[in-house]
Amino acid sequence: MQQIKKDICEILNIDSCDIRQDGESINAISNTQFDNGEASFFTIHNSEYRICQFYLIELYGCCGVCILSTLSVHLNYRHKGLGTLFVELAEKIAKEAGYTTLLVTDQSFNTKTRSIMAKRNYRDVHSFRNARTGNLLNISIKSLIEIPENDDDDESDY
Repeated sequence: MQQIKKDICEILNIDSCDIRQDGESINAISNTQFDNGEASFFTIHNSEYRICQFYLIELYGCCGVCILSTLSVHLNYRHKGLGTLFVELAEKIAKEAGYTTLLVTDQSFNTKTRSIMAKRNYRDVHSFRNARTGNLLNISIKSLIEIPENDDDDESDY
């Protein structure tokens, strides 16, 4: 967490930033907790703005999958590499919380997000047109831990 904060400050040429979960400052990834289908809202602030925000939520009925949703970077701070850094932070938080897979959705026309997902080794598993909005969307996943090839444990929880 401290290295990510240091990297954010270096990129933005600021002295300090604050990472918050549901409004409370957190100083270590191990201090983060979320489960039971409750979304946790993470924000990164400097003294003037909310630089970034994203949600992490457990996939309902599957305690091994975490969903990264609604990641956005403030307009004043885009095109500096922060999106990639914040995806990395979300991955670390989810992994520390015990999730094995992170799932994201994004719009096909969002080339910047598509580039970040490719750079961070996400695998596209499905594309579809949202009937409500008409947008073409992608569902991508990333394994957060290495799972042994011959692990056929059908008796485990999802």
